[in-house]
Amino acid sequence: MTGLQTHQIAVVPGGRFDGRTLGDTALRTRTGTSVVAVVRDGAVHPSPRPDFPLVGRDLLVVVGTEEVSSRRQRLAPMGALRAGAALVARGEFSIVIAGLAVTAGAVQGDLAALATAYVLLMAIIGPVAARFAEPLARQMLRLRVRPQPQ
Repeated sequence: MTGLQTHQIAVVPGGRFDGRTLGDTALRTRTGTSVVAVVRDGAVHPSPRPDFPLVGRDLLVVVGTEEVSSRRQRLAPMGALRAGAALVARGEFSIVIAGLAVTAGAVQGDLAALATAYVLLMAIIGPVAARFAEPLARQMLRLRVRPQPQ
């Protein structure tokens, strides 16, 4: 169909859409796009209602005009930043793997303490990074763009 384009938007674990309903995101109002489906764990949920709960790693299939698409391209760097911050190790799975490695004797005692500390730090830093990466980047961009006094 002429003038319409489809896009996919990932729900970042710990991000601003994670744990909210589709209606709470106000995607249609804010972006002019319509969510036509949500893909979760390989299952497609067509025509989701506004009370559909979103969780991290969901994939929203949206339809919008070419104008919306060009606006979205300008916002892509912030989306990439959010996605990158969400990829910081989460910890739950890493803690299990580290515990198995230590129990199996695959890791020496000194290294086990370091690995455990690293995994625990990443379990804390991961969600914080996903939440605050975009506001910090916006603030840095504002500071960078300000004209220097002469």
